[in-house]
Amino acid sequence: MSGVPFAILRHASTAWNEERRLQGLTDTTLSAAGEADARSWRLPPPSAGWSRVSSPLQRARRTAELLQPSAAVTVDSALREVSFGRAGPSLPSRTRPRSAPCWRWRPVGT
Repeated sequence: MSGVPFAILRHASTAWNEERRLQGLTDTTLSAAGEADARSWRLPPPSAGWSRVSSPLQRARRTAELLQPSAAVTVDSALREVSFGRAGPSLPSRTRPRSAPCWRWRPVGT
């Protein structure tokens, strides 16, 4: 069996993550803690030489740039986050999905 090895990483923390706000397409920056975290993250040796591809949003792109070992980052708009529409900047406790009743957003760890 052969395949293409890859890894998917989530961006480091933003102020909106810390406030538990939905971000979607809102282009937020990494928080100071997020920048520090991303600088400390090291990909395992098998990933050396892999292509690094990122969403165009700055939180994802900056995380990819800060990961170690360093590598060039290609931006691909197909990796863009989903839009939460008017609910985007809201806190999840104040929003409720309207068009997709099966969709449930739950912060990690809850």
